Amino acid sequence: MSLQQNKAAIRRFYAEVINKGNLDAMADVFNYDAEMNTTAIPEDPEPEYGIDRLKPAFIKMREAFPGLQATIEDLFGEGDRVVARANFYGHLPGEPNTPGGKHLLWTSVDVFRMHKGKVAEQFGSQDNVHLLRDNGVVPLKVTKPITAMGSTTTGFSTFAPQNPAKGRGTGRSNS
Repeated sequence: MSLQQNKAAIRRFYAEVINKGNLDAMADVFNYDAEMNTTAIPEDPEPEYGIDRLKPAFIKMREAFPGLQATIEDLFGEGDRVVARANFYGHLPGEPNTPGGKHLLWTSVDVFRMHKGKVAEQFGSQDNVHLLRDNGVVPLKVTKPITAMGSTTTGFSTFAPQNPAKGRGTGRSNS
């Protein structure tokens, strides 16, 4: 399959499975014995294999975050790999110790290994700091400066888009 066909399968995964909850579409996107490795399911550190074992994870996610939507921010690939960076939006249905209906945001980066136009393996990592910060578990400010590689910064870094007018992230100089 071409890279464009593989990317189309990943777009379908986010549009149908994540955003619409259409679990039947998984058969069009995942190989029957696909493997999912993700930090999004902390109660099961072992990878999940096969569509039938993956479906309960997606059901749980949609139940935990009613109205769940994902927006693909970046999608690229090479060879048999497709990488997606997506923002997820949802809200709590009134979980204990949290205000009911509180809106949440988190970011994920998923690497998909494709085989014959379908996902054979998914490796995912989520930025759960957003979830923890939004629920008051992580403070909004860092109280001590952080020094890394010779520079000092304070506060949290966010994944906000860079301002192209300032030349950051565009390949242009700042002058």
